[in-house]
Amino acid sequence: LSSCLGKPSESVCLQDRLFAFMRVLDESYMDAPYHNNRHAADVCMMMHWFFQAEYMRDMTPLEHFLGLVAATIHDVGHDGHNNLFHIKTQSQVALRYNDKSVLENMHCSIAFQLMKYQQELNWLELLSNSFPIAEKAVNLKQYARQALVEMVLGTDMSKHDGLLQDLKAIRSSSNKFGSSTGKEKQDMLNVLLHTADVSNATARLPVAAFWARRVLLEFWAQGDMEKSLGLEVSPLCDRTSGMRGVPQGQLGFINFIVQPLFSLVSEVLPEVKASLKQLEENKKHWEKLKEEAADFQKSFEILEPS
Repeated sequence: LSSCLGKPSESVCLQDRLFAFMRVLDESYMDAPYHNNRHAADVCMMMHWFFQAEYMRDMTPLEHFLGLVAATIHDVGHDGHNNLFHIKTQSQVALRYNDKSVLENMHCSIAFQLMKYQQELNWLELLSNSFPIAEKAVNLKQYARQALVEMVLGTDMSKHDGLLQDLKAIRSSSNKFGSSTGKEKQDMLNVLLHTADVSNATARLPVAAFWARRVLLEFWAQGDMEKSLGLEVSPLCDRTSGMRGVPQGQLGFINFIVQPLFSLVSEVLPEVKASLKQLEENKKHWEKLKEEAADFQKSFEILEPS
């Protein structure tokens, strides 16, 4: 990334600040059952895997870098409660962001505030004020901030359908990224971060089950709190019904969110078909458990030491 710096000689400084930023960012994650620093690392690794695809070779090193950074910041500060909970309780962050992508706005804000108020973390300020992109001189500080914010805001599940439409437009385009518009590249980055964020269901079965259990425990803890506050329990957050229907819940997530998204991504990135193959295997596992009317304990026997 030395060519992207205001002063190429500052490459060592960039590395030092970036590593320092990542250390503090890691410590800024809360110990939620699912939305924690391990989830961020998992999403970052999946994002890197996407960048190995043939179709992504026209993405620049800067865009690859920003995709990985977005993955690391995308859930920082998450407290284990979803946007609906914050809106219903009128939490401080819901009031600050006017009920719009509450958590996602917070994640972005935390990351940029870390850099603004601690110079030793501020790798962003080292980027060039005038860098040639598509034959234009671009302020990379602004470019990078906008790209990161758009990617992280795109992880709001309410944006899912819109991202699918963006991906369909990319699929239909005859452009390769070398000649595509900045918007097409940004749309692809947004789609891929969202895809990486929901990719647990495509992992090897023990890993997929590990994350499925954790996200359910997080949802149900929120539901328990909503009951204690006299609030209506949010969708997917009722512990009693949820424990009786683990396989059905996993199949619903796969059939309505993960499989359609990965299928569409695979039409642009054929390498992703490997994930779809694993997803089919996982789906058969959950279908078998559904037929057996498996309860919570039986649903996650695969995680128990043999």
